[in-house]
Amino acid sequence: VKDACRAYRVYFSTPEGAKPGTDYLVDHSIYFYLMEKDPDGDFVECLGRQHTPESAAKIIREHMSDWKNGIKLN
Repeated sequence: VKDACRAYRVYFSTPEGAKPGTDYLVDHSIYFYLMEKDPDGDFVECLGRQHTPESAAKIIREHMSDWKNGIKLN
């Protein structure tokens, strides 16, 4: 998990003194990562708090239009 976090520049911080198997709060970045559907699962877009639900939906729809029947058009 830490390698994936580094690759996508995800921030998280486990509180000092947190013990495995116990509940605790984690400070973390808030992003949605849009990945391609192909087997490579390439990174497409990062959506964060700066996006409204409407603008995020528009961006996702635009990327979805790049695909038809599981095949990338561009």
